[in-house]
Amino acid sequence: MIWKRVRLDEVAIVERGKFSARPRNDKKYYGGDIPFLQTGDVSSSNGTVTNFKQTLNEKGLFVSRLFPAGTLLVTIAANIGDVADVAFDFACPDSLVAVRPVGENNRIWLKYLLQSKKAFFKSRATQNAQANINLQVIRPMMILLPPLPEQRAIADLLSTWDEAIEKTQKLIEAKEKQFKWLLNELIGNYCKRTGKQEVKLLELFKNTLKVEKGKPLIKKVIEDGQIPVVAGGQSYAYYHNKATHKGECITISASGAYAGYVWYHNYPIWASDCNVIVAKEGETKFFYYALKHLQAKIYALQSGGAQPHIYSKDLNTLTVPRPPLFEKKQIAATLSTAQEEIDLLKKMAERYREQKRGLMQKLLTGEWRVKLEGA
Repeated sequence: MIWKRVRLDEVAIVERGKFSARPRNDKKYYGGDIPFLQTGDVSSSNGTVTNFKQTLNEKGLFVSRLFPAGTLLVTIAANIGDVADVAFDFACPDSLVAVRPVGENNRIWLKYLLQSKKAFFKSRATQNAQANINLQVIRPMMILLPPLPEQRAIADLLSTWDEAIEKTQKLIEAKEKQFKWLLNELIGNYCKRTGKQEVKLLELFKNTLKVEKGKPLIKKVIEDGQIPVVAGGQSYAYYHNKATHKGECITISASGAYAGYVWYHNYPIWASDCNVIVAKEGETKFFYYALKHLQAKIYALQSGGAQPHIYSKDLNTLTVPRPPLFEKKQIAATLSTAQEEIDLLKKMAERYREQKRGLMQKLLTGEWRVKLEGA
């Protein structure tokens, strides 16, 4: 069976969403029973929209556009090229493009095809204050069109991977909920269970915990290496060939939107825009979990305007439990085991995603052909 090279608008109706009301936040258009989907609903959907935050009333629908269940959505502003299926009637603004297959073309195959075009969409985005693309880019996009039986077979095969990813993600969510409960029970309720008093970090900084500032690292002196540089975010800023700390330590980001982020390291790091806490041997992991339990309170300590900061002195009044050493080790071991299960599941989910991306590349270009029953 031969694959054809066609334009997208030959196999699908491609329309832009609409919301012409100004100002957009006028409350008189909202609060009805018509789902009003946004780019964020698509980007966070994992391929199928099930949740939404906004609704329109009849006045809102009058200045928008209603699309039927079974429509595919593509984000064309902010997060360019995210694609999701919608199983209910909805309206949406012009930051989304609605795509509906014509004839017997398979909707799920078309979803995977559009997902595989994310890099293409991003490469065609205008580079204004907010990147975006328009219908003149999407409608004439050339695609490879398999015969209908192969469309269905490709959709079925890739759906198997999506099902595995979804099941793993739900298991991760359940495990994370369980971990949160366990953290609160072992750390948050420790003193309630034992009748002991919590102690201020200021007291611990005197003899149990060592706290110090990170060492600034400017880009011009960075040398390529494998040592992660911990700065103000939730991920590594870059990599260097030297370390400021080589053993167990805790970092708390010092500035930026994530000032106060608590992070555990048991490998060499260069601590830059952060505060570093080191405990006595065998206690660091426990105090990491104790601080992680206080994560929301630590974020609340941020001060400053455009560039929030957290200083080590801001931590002084926070209180944590102080069990005997053997209990600290037991608590840390229990929480570590639970966290390792979550990390393992996340790696498994990422492997599934990588496998799916590889399959999409092969199957949607015709490099690999699906064997059909009876063929």
